[in-house]
Amino acid sequence: SKGEPDYGGVLAPQGRAIFYDAKSPRREALDFDNLHPHQVTFLERTAGCGAVAGFLVEFSLHRQVYFLPIQVLLRWRNESRRKRLPIAFFQEFFTPAPSGTGLIIIDYLTAIERQEVAYDPDFSRLTIP
Repeated sequence: SKGEPDYGGVLAPQGRAIFYDAKSPRREALDFDNLHPHQVTFLERTAGCGAVAGFLVEFSLHRQVYFLPIQVLLRWRNESRRKRLPIAFFQEFFTPAPSGTGLIIIDYLTAIERQEVAYDPDFSRLTIP
């Protein structure tokens, strides 16, 4: 449905929920115009309940995929005047999802885990430039 993200599931073994919407910007930035209010609201609510929530962003020109946590998006929108997140921000602060093995094409869960270790699960230790 319109109000649900592209993916919703449960991370094993801890049973933590995960929700994300996939985006593939054609430019060198993720424009906020491509993030629909119902998507942001849903992800914000699920993160508030302890879920991993955000956007899986593929920069196809660079062959890079990043997980953008909803907490970081919301802080960026509140603390920055820019209406988009440049790829340089992703490259500096986030872990690119490595290639997977077997049936796993992109191992975005490894990238999420590394980011949460670096910045805490609520991303409170990440400083918005």
